[in-house]
Amino acid sequence: LVFDGGKLDSEIASSLFEVEASKMDLAATIDRRANEFFQKWLELEKFKSLQAQIDKRLSVLDPLIDQLEKVADAGIGDVGKVTAAQRTVAAIRVEKTSVAEGLAQAQLDFFNAFGGLNDGVAFDYDFINNLVPSEIDDNLVQNAPMLKAQYASYQASLARINALKAKDGFDVGFEAIAMRPFAGSGKDSDESIGFVGRKTLFNGGMLEAQIKEAEALSGVRLAQIKATYRSGAQSVQAAIQNIESMDKAILIARDNARLTSDEIVHLRQQLIIGGSTLDSVLSAEARLYEAESKEIRLLTEKYKSQVVVVSSLGLLSRALGF
Repeated sequence: LVFDGGKLDSEIASSLFEVEASKMDLAATIDRRANEFFQKWLELEKFKSLQAQIDKRLSVLDPLIDQLEKVADAGIGDVGKVTAAQRTVAAIRVEKTSVAEGLAQAQLDFFNAFGGLNDGVAFDYDFINNLVPSEIDDNLVQNAPMLKAQYASYQASLARINALKAKDGFDVGFEAIAMRPFAGSGKDSDESIGFVGRKTLFNGGMLEAQIKEAEALSGVRLAQIKATYRSGAQSVQAAIQNIESMDKAILIARDNARLTSDEIVHLRQQLIIGGSTLDSVLSAEARLYEAESKEIRLLTEKYKSQVVVVSSLGLLSRALGF
């Protein structure tokens, strides 16, 4: 082949762009799957922390609960206050049951995703935290594997259009033809060598239809790029805003826990001299657990949003070595 109007080059370029698109699509798939697995792992760590927290709180409350049961059995004290304290205890035990059920479900989801993991392996929160860029701009979003995969597909479609348009021209090739009869006879032999030009004069409009189809496909892929960019940018921005909101809410939860802890110390001192009731102490302990558990839940939501950010930008698969 000497000249084909660039058809072969365009076909090769289209194939190379398709290979690049497949590579980027694989990277995007790894990020998406890693995000799903990390979300399940974070959910498991959340319920582990909640269970440890409520077990710790109940170990502190057990002496008070025993005392409450003795007061109730003896029938002494204010019935209304004793009943209120019993309701508080019941609510704490219901919460423990709810946490245990959530932990069991999280363990099942984790096992289905990972197939089990050594108990000594803990989630590395610093790993995720360090991956989140300090500043996210359009360049980071545009370098996301999904966008790069779709852009490579778009380039492949453009190269295919060029290849199809080149078919409408003519090919020039250098050819040699040798034709010899059987048995070595030289009679009627034909040998020729030279340049040959070819052009399709009529194909029933098939080539025009192929070009229109390729151009329509190219337009679809361009629209997909724009839609993915908008969706990805909005998703990342929403996750960033959620992280900022979680940071503020975490500080509030910590302040509430600190204030409630100070209140419990005061109420316990007052309980000894009869200045407070079991119900007030138990209620304060329940509020302390609520504040501490809220912080755990908020931290989990923050890390989940961080995973969404790094996976959407394609940073997660790179950090994992894929």
